[in-house]
Amino acid sequence: MPLYARLLLSFLVAILVPAALVGLFSYRKVSEAIEEEVSGSVRQTIAQANRNLSLRFAQGEELSTIVYVNSDVQRILSRQTPATWAQLQDDVRELRAILSNLTGYRQSYRIRLYYRDVGQFPDSMDVAELQALSLLDEAPGYREAMQRDAGMQWSAASMPPDAGGEPEVTLFRRLRSMADERELGAIAVSLPERSIWEVVGDVRIGKTGFVFLMDERGRIVSHHNKTLLGRDYSAKPYAARIMEGEGGDFRTTVGGRSHLFVYETIAGTPWKLVGFVPTGELRERIAGIKVAAIISALVGFGLAILYSIYISGRLARRIGTLTKAMRRLESGNLGTQLRLGSGRTDEITQLYGHFNRMSAELQAQVVTIHTTNEKMRAAELKALQHQINPHFLYNTLDAINWMAATRYNARDISTMVTALAQLFRLSLNKANELTTVAHELEHVRCYVTIQQVRFDSAFKQEVTVESGLERAPMIKLILQPLVENAIQHGFADLDEPGRIAIGVRRHGHELRIDVTDNGTGCDAARLNAMLDGAEPFAAQERGGYGLHNVNERIKLYAGSAYGLRFYSGEGGGTSGTRVQVRLPLWNERDERS
Repeated sequence: MPLYARLLLSFLVAILVPAALVGLFSYRKVSEAIEEEVSGSVRQTIAQANRNLSLRFAQGEELSTIVYVNSDVQRILSRQTPATWAQLQDDVRELRAILSNLTGYRQSYRIRLYYRDVGQFPDSMDVAELQALSLLDEAPGYREAMQRDAGMQWSAASMPPDAGGEPEVTLFRRLRSMADERELGAIAVSLPERSIWEVVGDVRIGKTGFVFLMDERGRIVSHHNKTLLGRDYSAKPYAARIMEGEGGDFRTTVGGRSHLFVYETIAGTPWKLVGFVPTGELRERIAGIKVAAIISALVGFGLAILYSIYISGRLARRIGTLTKAMRRLESGNLGTQLRLGSGRTDEITQLYGHFNRMSAELQAQVVTIHTTNEKMRAAELKALQHQINPHFLYNTLDAINWMAATRYNARDISTMVTALAQLFRLSLNKANELTTVAHELEHVRCYVTIQQVRFDSAFKQEVTVESGLERAPMIKLILQPLVENAIQHGFADLDEPGRIAIGVRRHGHELRIDVTDNGTGCDAARLNAMLDGAEPFAAQERGGYGLHNVNERIKLYAGSAYGLRFYSGEGGGTSGTRVQVRLPLWNERDERS
């Protein structure tokens, strides 16, 4: 694909795709915000209707409580001795007066008393407000009320014979003696369904949305369509979700259309007030925003395409000029130069300038590289001529060891020569840069053996290695300079026997080796600053360039996060030095052969 086409495609993708994504994201966010705002308004409407309806039910419960605690009601229904006919008539008039006063205070409600003792009031008295409790055996909701701890239960809409066919809801409440908890009967407070609809019927949700009241079994208690009262909706997919929750909202499909359901539990009852509205009505405000967004996007896309065509063509022409010059340079025309536009400082102009300088310097660089290669080959030949044959050195040291041990009985010299030969062998390590912890510690042991012979065992060495680290790979010739530094500088003015402790341990993904002495100590802060490059390294400092070289070898091989670190005053008392070596914890397969 030509550069022009690739640039044009890249610009279009770089501009149009983010713009489309941002536009789509913004549209969705705005749409969600508007829809959430409308949904919130629906939730507030349902919540307010719930509060108003809960007040109606609370008033019914309040009436039942007034009847329950009325002393005359308690006295009359608690009577256990037979009463005279005149006394019964007085009791009936008194009870009817109590109930009449309460229903006059709350005209929407109808109150009835049910007595437990059969024959307490003869049937011939025919009092509608006072009935035998046995008549409630089949009444909807009564048995549930008797099973509840509170002894109260609202029942779904019913059609009582004495209500003129008008549907109503009824609160059944167990009536007990306040003196001895003996069951006296029941209280029934009825509320016409029309009184419920007066509260929720004026609630408007969208154009076609509406509210309805549903009991705990999924039956319709109140609805604008009165033919649905008492109908069982528990089999509807949304009904189960409404009956299971205390309140909330969700979206589901009804009749092939998406609808929003908002529901809340009526206080003091298990019934749910449900709002029901097609979600399409909630999105009517979004439609105008969608049209405006599409028009804006099309205009923006058109401008972006025109701008991309212009920029792509201009860049392709200038880069094509550079490509032709590069081809001439490849063919051997090292003097190729490009004309720089006056006043231009953009990146392509700078690239032209770099090309001109590269073209001018290329021939000189070719000559320089040729000369350098000749010098490197000469240096390699010279280095080969000065290499020492290790077998010759081993044989020579072995001969010295034999003469010292057998001819002159000089066992100290024999010990030093043996250690020196082993030291030399471990140092070479077959030209490998990596060795193992065990070999490196053996190298240090050979060096210490030589120094103990030299200084007549003026110091001791202790080595501890964490289990499993003996074969761990590490850079060779790291520890010997540290031990040498401790012997030469730490023990120089020491009045007590010297002690060197080497500890090898695992620290996370690092190999940590601590070399600790009880010598005269050091300026740890200054040495660390020199190792970090914050101060120039001085040869007269403790360890001099040897420690500097060890630290640089570690960093070059393992990375800048590793190296040496000095700590003073850790060898016992107020003196002593600890040098910590930090290396990566390599696997055994990382050891190079």
